Amino acid sequence: MKSKKLLKHILGVVLVLGILIPAGGFAFPLESLADGTSISFTVSSTTDWQDTGLEVQAGDTVEITATGSVRFDSAGRMADPDGQPDGDLIVGSMGALVPDEPSHTLVGRIGSSGSLTDLSGFLVGSDYLGTASESGKLFLGFNDIFVKPDRSGLDSGGVGDNSGSFSTEITITHTIYSGPFDDHFYTLDMDRWDLSTGTGPGEHYPTTFDPGNVITTLQDELQIRVPYQTRQGGQIVTDDFVSYGRYRARIKASSVDNTIQGFFVYAHEYEEEGRLGHREIDIEFGLTEHRNEISFGTWINGVKELIPPIALTWDPSEKYYEYGFDWYEDRVDFWVGPFRVWQSDWEISPDPSGQPLKLMFNNWVKDWPPDNPPLPQDDSYLLVDWVSYQPQYGELVCQAFSPVDISIMDPDGLVIDMDTNEIAGAAYAETDLDSDGDLDDLVTIPQPRFGDYKIGVVPDPTAELTETYTLQVVIDGETIMLAENTPISDIPDQGYIVRCDAGEIAQIVPTTMDFDPHTLNLKSQGKVVTVYVELPTGYDMEQIDISSIMLNGVVPALVRPTEIGDYDKDGTPDLMVKFDRAAVKALLTLASQVEVTIMGEVAGIAFEGTDTIRVINS
Repeated sequence: MKSKKLLKHILGVVLVLGILIPAGGFAFPLESLADGTSISFTVSSTTDWQDTGLEVQAGDTVEITATGSVRFDSAGRMADPDGQPDGDLIVGSMGALVPDEPSHTLVGRIGSSGSLTDLSGFLVGSDYLGTASESGKLFLGFNDIFVKPDRSGLDSGGVGDNSGSFSTEITITHTIYSGPFDDHFYTLDMDRWDLSTGTGPGEHYPTTFDPGNVITTLQDELQIRVPYQTRQGGQIVTDDFVSYGRYRARIKASSVDNTIQGFFVYAHEYEEEGRLGHREIDIEFGLTEHRNEISFGTWINGVKELIPPIALTWDPSEKYYEYGFDWYEDRVDFWVGPFRVWQSDWEISPDPSGQPLKLMFNNWVKDWPPDNPPLPQDDSYLLVDWVSYQPQYGELVCQAFSPVDISIMDPDGLVIDMDTNEIAGAAYAETDLDSDGDLDDLVTIPQPRFGDYKIGVVPDPTAELTETYTLQVVIDGETIMLAENTPISDIPDQGYIVRCDAGEIAQIVPTTMDFDPHTLNLKSQGKVVTVYVELPTGYDMEQIDISSIMLNGVVPALVRPTEIGDYDKDGTPDLMVKFDRAAVKALLTLASQVEVTIMGEVAGIAFEGTDTIRVINS
């Protein structure tokens, strides 16, 4: 609730009705997105390598089923895709398409051409499932003697008596990122990004994308330009496909009217049975007449969910700020900095077997009003400091070894414990995990949300205070030990926190924080502000790393003075640290309730706490 109250002082919501706004993602007419699908293809026995028309990327899954039979000699002998039914398979015929595979079988190759001098290939047969080791076109052929033994030319005599064909069904499942990336644009990584060419957005006067408008600067930032008084722009697109996960970018938008800057994932329109069409999740600047407004969009087949633009209390063209979205199977959460500002319940499918999405940035020119769309009156720049992508984690497993039970609250505030299960797909079980004869507790949560999981520990009614428990969390094979042989008497009142974030799965020690003064006057002439930090039982205040302590992630604690005492007289030690008052005042906004956060490390483990203060200017 605190963050929602603060949010009202940072963001204002503006609803714009009756405006037809084209999607930023309509900028991507790349044919390669049409390659993930199932097709039927006929393979002749009288022709050598045959181009299926499909492009395959390294890492793609290739599945081929084949039926039919062909005659391959004058004696009338027949072969199915696996070869001669009588098992008389010949390997090593130098005239065959793939000499190392059995003759008279269905074979395949991935490459730039169906060159007969290239001996590479693989056995397909009647049922093939494999992973492409290289990128290129997919060719199929009947493995007969099409070539002279020295590979110097065609040998038409070898297939002159052939007849018939095989019928195949081919399915290409495109690669989805298997791991995260974090790109700071020190250079433009051409193994990750492609530069778009051709026409982009605009129904009446489309923007033309020029790769020359996309560079990385000496300041290690991505720059995408729209030149003065032109309908030219730029766009970069990930080379590979993306799926559910967390997307963040630190962006500075343009101040130039009639230009639009986009950060989005996208799959273009493609009407074909069994293939999903246009889908898009986007963040855009410049769609409305107010340059301080940011627009969010979820699109399915050309239809956009009506999401109101958000009016920022700052000019996004004057400073970098972090924007992003979390894409889940059942919803999309949009974020501005640390605040979730909109939740879309539209289900955007990644469609990995047909029409996957790619991640993009672009800068383009408005084409409305349609009768006389104005051109930009200055060079327009989209600047990106960094972008990160974290695929959604697969499963969270929490294990508690007796004599305790556990309760878990997810980032949405939903709970699972012995008696309650509000989290979709989650399960709670009691089983003997360590084969010691005692029942332990096991909670599994599939596809966990990004954010903080709060774990409470409850001792069994008969447990003694001197008995010990162990608590650990495993996420996608990474184990976080929260407690190991810890006495029941040391169970922390605030429980445990595990944070699932982009590129990070970490324990967070919940911390009590007291900010002094409770009312901060921006006109005061004081030199410092004071913060008292209190850790849960079991942590040594002497092990806090003073140099790691930050206020709101920006202002570092002063190295001195510091002091360990008991400021609130509750019997638990606390640490006093101080911060430069001018630096703190520069962070805060006038409001009756402003949330401040302290973070740091104790014994190498992150801690974090919040307090709510009043900020005045009188």
